[in-house]
Amino acid sequence: MISGALLGVAAAFAALWLSIEVPAAISGTPADELHKVGLFTNPVHVLDLGIVLPATATAGVLLRRRGPLGYCLAPLILSMLAAPTVGIVSVMLAVPPDG
Repeated sequence: MISGALLGVAAAFAALWLSIEVPAAISGTPADELHKVGLFTNPVHVLDLGIVLPATATAGVLLRRRGPLGYCLAPLILSMLAAPTVGIVSVMLAVPPDG
């Protein structure tokens, strides 16, 4: 169950970030969301696609295969994913929506 959640999170975020980055790379222009800040790519996408999502998928596969490293890596990855989630939810609750 946890292995499926880890693999699902990795696949969902990879699809989300790639749906933004691939069209921008094909067109040779920065993604629309980056025009205001003047960056060519989102550093969060780079870190997620390069480190976080591969580690998440690896933990999911190892856990599904009942590998000992999966049992060590999965709690670390879940904790790493929980920390920013708490921050994002806190900001959403504290900052009123534009209206």
